[in-house]
Amino acid sequence: MPTTKLIHQNPDAPAEALAKEAEDFLAQHPELQFMVELLTMLRELKLPWWTPTQRRKAYNATQRMRDVADKWIRQRVTIELTGALTKAALKMTSDLAAANIDLALEEDKSDEDFENAFKPHELVLYGDAPLFYAQFRQALPWKEGTEVHRELVARLIDLLLKQRAAPDRSETKDLQPVLTHHKVLSAISRTVWQKRIKPEVLEAVDQLLLEKETENPNGPFPYARYVMSVATSDIITRDIDLNDLIGIFEAAEKAMGFEQLEPLDELVEAEPAAVPTPDPCEGQDPKG
Repeated sequence: MPTTKLIHQNPDAPAEALAKEAEDFLAQHPELQFMVELLTMLRELKLPWWTPTQRRKAYNATQRMRDVADKWIRQRVTIELTGALTKAALKMTSDLAAANIDLALEEDKSDEDFENAFKPHELVLYGDAPLFYAQFRQALPWKEGTEVHRELVARLIDLLLKQRAAPDRSETKDLQPVLTHHKVLSAISRTVWQKRIKPEVLEAVDQLLLEKETENPNGPFPYARYVMSVATSDIITRDIDLNDLIGIFEAAEKAMGFEQLEPLDELVEAEPAAVPTPDPCEGQDPKG
């Protein structure tokens, strides 16, 4: 599912027409739908490694206003953050609007105001979705098995498996999930699976597989789907270290058509090291 950037056929079309074009484009791209869901979750969770200040640093006003091809969105954001009049906001160039936004952020508005002014689907449709995904993968502390991180990863696995087809829309009826159950399980080391998944879960899986084969010995056998109906994403993230589940998100990156990027700059800046205060007596002769 290679990603292509949304380019409006007529950038000067009315707001309703551009919004409909964006909606239709998003409906045809499962990978972008997943990215909207990801950014929405990260924003709602208010995690210390994905804050409005970090997001502004990673994707500043100038770049955002240059990327957003919908002039009506730029107008809305400019008015919301700067208080500019409607016509003035529409006439501003992207760079001028960004400069005014930065000024407002220094004086009256917060980084949270800035982040909330852009809706997740706008960031994904007009911004750099592969870069956002790479930043997320780098920022998530995979070695920290806290409850919130395990719940986040479990929810994301479910979203990767989410059926994306929309039968009521002919252009989207054949869409598939980002990942299949088979690809999710294949991305987890079998050694890790056997060692970490609790014995009672493995026993329940075996029992279910035997029952399903008895019911239909000659029919299709969606092994991975059956396994994950027992060993759900919640159980997987409970029993297996998150660091051992990175392969799932590497598989998703490939499935979404995102190119693997070089290591990025850290999103969370380290606290500056304390500089010791010089001792005014240091270096002086103690006698005198």
